[in-house]
Amino acid sequence: MSEKLDFQFHHVQIFVHKLKSLQEYKKLEQRLNKLANSGHFDPFSGGMRYLEPKAQMDRVLKGREVWKEILSAEEKEKEEGGEGEECKNSDIIEQLIVGLGWRVTAEYAGAGTRCLLVTSADACGVKLCVTALEEEEEEEEEKGLYPDCSLFPHFDRELVRTMLDQHGGRQVIGVLGFEVAEGIEEIVRRYGEKHPKLMVHEGLREWKDVRRFCIGGREEVRELGSLRMFEVYAYYKEEEEADKGTRLRFVERRGNYARAEGFSNPLGVLPGLEDVNAKFDGTSIASYSDHWVSNVKDRKRFLQVLEETLGFVPKVEFNAGVVAAGEAMIESTVVGNSSSHLSCKEEEILRDQSQVEERRGGRGEGRSLSSHQQRSQRSGTRAHLPTRARAGDPAPGQPRGGSRILR
Repeated sequence: MSEKLDFQFHHVQIFVHKLKSLQEYKKLEQRLNKLANSGHFDPFSGGMRYLEPKAQMDRVLKGREVWKEILSAEEKEKEEGGEGEECKNSDIIEQLIVGLGWRVTAEYAGAGTRCLLVTSADACGVKLCVTALEEEEEEEEEKGLYPDCSLFPHFDRELVRTMLDQHGGRQVIGVLGFEVAEGIEEIVRRYGEKHPKLMVHEGLREWKDVRRFCIGGREEVRELGSLRMFEVYAYYKEEEEADKGTRLRFVERRGNYARAEGFSNPLGVLPGLEDVNAKFDGTSIASYSDHWVSNVKDRKRFLQVLEETLGFVPKVEFNAGVVAAGEAMIESTVVGNSSSHLSCKEEEILRDQSQVEERRGGRGEGRSLSSHQQRSQRSGTRAHLPTRARAGDPAPGQPRGGSRILR
């Protein structure tokens, strides 16, 4: 390949049936902040030492009582009487806020769709863009009240509908995003040359921050930043037909669209997002994308596409063994780039997201994508939809170097 690509994990876009109002999520965050300020109900006693079993339960029960006191009488009754219903129709944003201490840090509200950006304490780490149709979208669209959404195609109504329809109406992780430091034109060229049927659109989409200044009585036009984006379908369905249920997205950002230390810049995550005030309660450990998992029907074909377009090469091959009654075998390949970033500093290593790795499972049914994470120090404990956590910035009462189990 003529040019080596330099990119890292950027964001994941999740498509869901419904989003609550921003005010409801912020109200939940405020209550959790109040709970965190009321005491220490963590199962750790210090360092990595657990409390004795009974003491741990006592602490949890004490926290439960404090939580009940925080809730209003009306919501307390709802919680005590409707726990089963909550489990049946769970909200991923609520789960991330309550379970991991993450916060809503940006919002897009536009032509028939909404998107909320959810991050951990370090906004430059894992970024989940949760997107849904507005509840009254269909009725309002029939009246012609929604304008064309071509300004932000990544929030388009048809994209949301397509993602849900392609997965049988189920909520889905539909887009995996990479930030490209150099070489986005080369990615476009390779797909156009090798796999044009996987291209969602021709060429690059671009957004610019262009402003006019009056200096010394003379008007000047300056470009303060730009973001370029390219999207492709991840898989082939059959023969040369693209599977429209999963996309890969590549973004290159400069100037005002770029991130800064501790600030991912929501406009640079996806154009259209606007910053939202977020206060973390001190229990959230900063998390970073470590690797993603794709369950595919044709593993070898997918590996070929990734090598021809992104230069990904297999790192590890392994067989997960027999599934269920022995009717299927799961064969997996860890594939990724070769990052040029080298460091001996633990802090930098845990935060670095330039080593892109994806595990491809073959001979499985379905094409769903899931994001896996690991605990700090890569201990191997994995859970769906988190990332590796940084062993630092401890919660109140938790010594530096500790870690929390993400469930």
